[in-house]
Amino acid sequence: MNENRKVFVARLAPHVGDEELQEFFERNWGPVRNAHVARSKDTGQSLNYGFVEFEDEDSAIDAKREGSGMNLSGREIEVKPVRVKPEREPRYLDKYAGVRR
Repeated sequence: MNENRKVFVARLAPHVGDEELQEFFERNWGPVRNAHVARSKDTGQSLNYGFVEFEDEDSAIDAKREGSGMNLSGREIEVKPVRVKPEREPRYLDKYAGVRR
């Protein structure tokens, strides 16, 4: 997956779903491969942020440049680059040395 084609979208209204998020970004910046609103594992309620992956990098660049402050379903959204989490080394107990890594 190319992280340069993805954007992070904050300040979503609680009722915005994947389809509405995708339609909004396609209407403004072009074809979207995937749009996903983050939801609570316990309640299923929106966490008021999501991710959009575009078909091409140029659309993502334009969305990051122009998207913050636009109105989506009654709220001004914030569009940012996706931050990639660095991979962590697995922590395990070294059974021979008795040292936790």
